[in-house]
Amino acid sequence: MTDSNDSGKEPTQPPPDPQPLPKPMTVAWRVGLWMWIVTLMVAALVHLPWAWSHTSRLIAGKGKPRQASWLGITFQPTAASFLILIVVLSAMIGSATILALSLGHRAGYQKLNKGWELWYLLRPVTAIGVGVISFALLKAGLLTVGTADSDLFAAAAIGGLAGLFTDQLLQRMSRVFGLKGGINTPDDDGKQLKR
Repeated sequence: MTDSNDSGKEPTQPPPDPQPLPKPMTVAWRVGLWMWIVTLMVAALVHLPWAWSHTSRLIAGKGKPRQASWLGITFQPTAASFLILIVVLSAMIGSATILALSLGHRAGYQKLNKGWELWYLLRPVTAIGVGVISFALLKAGLLTVGTADSDLFAAAAIGGLAGLFTDQLLQRMSRVFGLKGGINTPDDDGKQLKR
């Protein structure tokens, strides 16, 4: 019996198997994530007018300090605590908007893959954190706005932008404060952002 390769050359290796296709996200996770996004959006939109009205009264200094009540808990709020609440609620709205766009886009193109569930769950948390830090930088004087009345709008804007552009805002802050190499956050394809 003769070898099929009589030329004396090394036998060629078969090409490597292509990368296995990612597994699609389960229907239960898809439905759960849609419920998560809708819950975030509704919760933030319901609470924002309540927080906005208290904040505007506290900033204007009209009348005596008022008591506020939430879920049966009565407390005496400060303007600063309600401004932070405005940041949090606005970041939730911005983040829920991006989550809905991303989930709808990926589902529409049938690229909603298993393994992204945690990103969809934690993205609002990181957006809130970035928003609060950004607002703290504003209040510390590292960023500036005009009047005290504009604090309310600045809080809403910073929170909303943090929700919409979490990764980009982190990258900008890392450049402003001289963090070498930036902050590594995954993009939509799971690769590290190169900036």
